[in-house]
Amino acid sequence: MTGFRPPARALAAGLLLLAAAGCATWRGPHGGGSGVRALSPRPEIPPAVHATAAEGIMDAFFAANRIALEPQELADIFPGGVVREHAENPAALTRAARRRERIVAAIPADPENLWDALGRNRPLLLYLPAGRPDEGPLLAIPVLWDRRAGVLRLLAGDGILHDVPEDRFFALREPLRHNALCLVRPSDVHTLPLSARDRRLLLADYRFGKGDYRRAEALYRGLPPPGGDDATAADADLRSLSGRAASLVRLGKPAKAIPLYGQALAADPGNPILLNNLAYAMMLDGNDLPEALRLARRALEAAPANPVFLETAGSLELRLGDAEAAARTLERAWTRSSGRPPEVQVAIQDQLARAWLAAGRRDLAWQVAEHRFRTFPDHAMPRDLAKAFPSLRRPRAPHPAPAQGD
Repeated sequence: MTGFRPPARALAAGLLLLAAAGCATWRGPHGGGSGVRALSPRPEIPPAVHATAAEGIMDAFFAANRIALEPQELADIFPGGVVREHAENPAALTRAARRRERIVAAIPADPENLWDALGRNRPLLLYLPAGRPDEGPLLAIPVLWDRRAGVLRLLAGDGILHDVPEDRFFALREPLRHNALCLVRPSDVHTLPLSARDRRLLLADYRFGKGDYRRAEALYRGLPPPGGDDATAADADLRSLSGRAASLVRLGKPAKAIPLYGQALAADPGNPILLNNLAYAMMLDGNDLPEALRLARRALEAAPANPVFLETAGSLELRLGDAEAAARTLERAWTRSSGRPPEVQVAIQDQLARAWLAAGRRDLAWQVAEHRFRTFPDHAMPRDLAKAFPSLRRPRAPHPAPAQGD
């Protein structure tokens, strides 16, 4: 695992620059009186080996929500050991929460919300900007707020507690405005200090991620009109349009999704995700495949190494009869799909096997299909490939795991 564990003095220096305060010694649990609120039990860094302080505090954040993260999940959230906002890989953070029936929500990090969260015994994860250009940002959990003393107590990733004067902490209110994360159950989304639309969007995204596309589509469709400034409203509208369109595609209704993607693209013409998803919906609908391929290639211009975009373009080339071009494109998708979810890798390899069959290279198609069959034995072979290679219908020994140190 790459990355390093920063020395405790480096983390302390960052918080000292932020707050001109030293490290504190915990004096036992505090009650919920009128002037003091604290998390109970107090979060701690779990006793595990963490590659970075960011992994340690993320582990503590989930543990405070009674969730034990797997080491690989932490590595996926911070694959390079870098703190960028709350997670280097937000999608991995969302997946880890969703597996435990939780939603990751960002709320304004203002005094009212922080006080309310401590009163609800709801752990928050704060992102603290760097104190100096030569120091990195920090992640921390507020564990106590003593309003009588004017002090916030924060747990940092090195396990040290830091007392921070509240006035200096909230002087960072502007950069912290939307940088407090919390984990909530779907049934508790209504308690979040967000607009009704934002709460409904959280639920819609959650249902989509869980594969409940019918409920997700209904939630997206029933969203109230976006409010706020023009930029915020446009972003919210794009999210609802693309979310509803994606749900319709998953429900087998690409024709209904196409105009929704068109509306979203009209508002954000160069968005590569929208370009790719519209191309994919058009391919499923069989609607103007040359135009769909043009859209897919525009998406690739913005992200030429994206394996999902490559798979869309390769699949369209295959549908249009250029099997050899499709195979080349899908080979590129395969080589760039390592680390992607199994469903993505399986889809790419299945399409690549089909492309080689269409190109008259049964030998290469067999190599791909047999590799896929061994690597992902829990994913059934599609009927067309099982018919082309009957021996792949039977259980087959999986590829051996690499030896330790390979």
